[in-house]
Amino acid sequence: MRNCAITNFFEGIKIDNANNIYLFNNSISSNRDNGIYIKNSACLFVANNSVFSNKWHGVSLDNLSNSTIAGNFINLNKNVGIYVYGSLLDITNNTILNNYMGIISYYSNLTINANTIRKNKNFDIYSVNWLLSYGDNNTCDKYDGWKDNSTDKGCVTKCRYPEDIFDVVEMLEYLSGEKGYGEIGVCVDANNDGFENLSDALEIITKIMREY
Repeated sequence: MRNCAITNFFEGIKIDNANNIYLFNNSISSNRDNGIYIKNSACLFVANNSVFSNKWHGVSLDNLSNSTIAGNFINLNKNVGIYVYGSLLDITNNTILNNYMGIISYYSNLTINANTIRKNKNFDIYSVNWLLSYGDNNTCDKYDGWKDNSTDKGCVTKCRYPEDIFDVVEMLEYLSGEKGYGEIGVCVDANNDGFENLSDALEIITKIMREY
């Protein structure tokens, strides 16, 4: 399933007891429950979707195995950005912003790499017991029990507000696709509207000009 706009349903996408499913480049918003709900399934690839403004979880995953959640933009969902229960999967290179919580894991073994998990109201990344979960090169500010492999606690990167023209260049490199989020040192959503686009770079340029 690809290139669909799904809005104002009870659940945007619901999958139960299915294998080898591919969800790519869909826009899933303003649904009354979960944006994406998948359970009792294996070998799924969920990538490059925009999942935002849903009334419960952005992505809810229950009893999944050998699956990948990658490159999704998950923003402004009422409860959790990615909720995982009893699963074995990879969560890679997602941007998870402005939800009540970012990632929650229960009874799951996850590989969590190169995600940006920020500005969530409660924890960015949380679990009562991370079991054998591991990962690295994530960006987060509020964590519970999580630590990237290459740091003592929390995430390797904490986002820094851009301040000068060099930061603007990094923002533009990210927005153009030249660099990934893990390769830059600044927050891209400078105007705090929940989206990352050229208006954020213009916000910093305007601020710099005012100061000079």
